[in-house]
Amino acid sequence: MRGIAGAAPESGAAGKEAAPPNSGAACRAGGGGGGGGSARESVAACCAGGGGGSVRECVAPGESAGSLQPSTPGKPTELAVPGEPAEDLLLVAPGESVEDLQCGGLRIIQSKGEFRFGIDAVLLANFAKARKGASVVELCSGSGVISILMTAKTGASAFTGVEIQSGLADMANRSAALNGLSGKVTFVNADLRDCRELFKKGSADVVVANPPYIKRRSGIKSRSAGMSIARHEICCTLDDVLAAASHLLRDGGDLFMTQRPGRLADVCCSARAFGVEPKYIQMVQSKPDSPPVLILVHARKAVRPDLKFMPPLYLA
Repeated sequence: MRGIAGAAPESGAAGKEAAPPNSGAACRAGGGGGGGGSARESVAACCAGGGGGSVRECVAPGESAGSLQPSTPGKPTELAVPGEPAEDLLLVAPGESVEDLQCGGLRIIQSKGEFRFGIDAVLLANFAKARKGASVVELCSGSGVISILMTAKTGASAFTGVEIQSGLADMANRSAALNGLSGKVTFVNADLRDCRELFKKGSADVVVANPPYIKRRSGIKSRSAGMSIARHEICCTLDDVLAAASHLLRDGGDLFMTQRPGRLADVCCSARAFGVEPKYIQMVQSKPDSPPVLILVHARKAVRPDLKFMPPLYLA
């Protein structure tokens, strides 16, 4: 938890309004998951990466605990992956692959058996902004792709990801090592609902979150426990995410997150309840004449209300 846990808050101008984030994905991800990674594919098929997995409080009455066991780390072994240096192969476990993020030479490890990031994560990494020297916490960090991409897109000095599924947290740390970022990017296997015990209040300048989109008892759950945990509010709710963000952020600190358009009211109401004011919202549409399939939200802690809508982002 470099640069975050137990650290004093970073200093910075909180009162002056920052310019809205730039639109458009500058760096595309190769081989994204949840339905793709190309910016030309619909975000509608992409689900949130990240949320996830301890069984201690994640099973509702009538649900089977055995069907929601969190993923566990695979044992890295040397694999015959064409084009990969021998030393990098030691970071790759059976069933995993190394994929090019097409952004500054960054790569990421992904598993066929885990939730794979989608275009929503790439868009959020491009939407989020952090000043030079900032401390960033990523909630529901999943594969770690957002923090890893942000190392090339921002001047932030320290990133800490919080991921409840142990297998994903382990894989994300190996991806950081693969890119030579272990001293800058760290992923913690923890429940974001325990942030008050894990992190000092106000210790983050920026929080990013790509949380589960689907309410617990809505939609069709995957047969894969990890997939269900990442897509559904099984182990954390939207309120849990915003409560954690509020605790982590210093006054004037920024939250960047994604959600489905149908939950826009939920995001605004919950954010304000936890003292994090929505400032900018950008709708993501497949094309100009289609309804939005995703929203990107920029909120700020302890500031006056003043919500602005940015021009929509078109994927086609």
